[in-house]
Amino acid sequence: MEKNEKKNCTKEDTSELTEKFVYAFNTESLDVFYCIISENNPSYNGYDEPGTVYNDAFYYNMRQLHQEKGDMEIGYYIHNGIVRTKIPYIKGYGWFDISADEKGKMCRVKSYPFDRKGINFVQSGEKIDMNIFEDFPVIISVGIIQKNKKERFALKAIFDNGEIKKYVISISEELEAVSYRRHVFSDGIWRSAVIENNPEPTESWYDGFKWCRPVVRFKNGYIISGMTIYYEGEVMPDEDSIHNDGHSG
Repeated sequence: MEKNEKKNCTKEDTSELTEKFVYAFNTESLDVFYCIISENNPSYNGYDEPGTVYNDAFYYNMRQLHQEKGDMEIGYYIHNGIVRTKIPYIKGYGWFDISADEKGKMCRVKSYPFDRKGINFVQSGEKIDMNIFEDFPVIISVGIIQKNKKERFALKAIFDNGEIKKYVISISEELEAVSYRRHVFSDGIWRSAVIENNPEPTESWYDGFKWCRPVVRFKNGYIISGMTIYYEGEVMPDEDSIHNDGHSG
C-alpha cells in the first residue's frame, strides 16, 4: 500500500472543500491551501505524469499545473446513471477527484481525462464566488500562553471581529529544543511570535505562491497562517492571561 493510500484518506463527500480548493488553486493562496490540505503526506497524481508526488512536491505541482493549464472551474459527471456534482476541472486538460481525511482535510488529488471510460463529464463552466473570504476575520494580535507541559507551544490570537482563539502545536518532547515540520522550537523561539502582513514564502517549493493575509511568524522562519489559527483554534474567553505584548510585526 502506498503511503497516500492510507485508510484515513477515504472520505468521499468532499463537496464542502471544492470551492475552497478551486479558490486556493486559482489564486495560488497559501492561506487557503494550508487550511484545507492535510499535513500528513498530501499527494497528487496526474493522469499525464508518471507516479505520485507528496508533501512539498504536491504544492509545487499545484502551482505548475495552474501556470501551465489555467484556472479551475466546476462541472459534473454522470456515471452509471448517477450524477456527481461539484467536480473541479480545467478546460483542455481534465477533471479532478479529491479525497479527505477524518479531519475533513484534503489528502489526495487525482486528475483524469475528460474521455475516461464510463464517465460523461459536463464542462458546465460554473465559476466560484471569488469573494468567499472577503469578510473572513483577520488576526490583529498574538500572544503566548505557557500554562502546562501539554500545551507548551500555545498561542492566543485576537481577530478583528472580536473573537479570541487558542492555537496549540502538539509537541510531546520535553527537550529544551524540539523539531517541528523542519523547524527548531524552544520556549524563546516560541515567544518571538509576531504578526506579519503578506510575507514572501521562504521555502523554495512555495515560489510563486503568496500569503494573502496576515500570518504569525517566528524568528526561526516558521509561519502559521492567521486563517489556520482561526479555523483550527479553540475559542477562549477574554480573561485568559497573555504572556507578551501581542505586537504586530
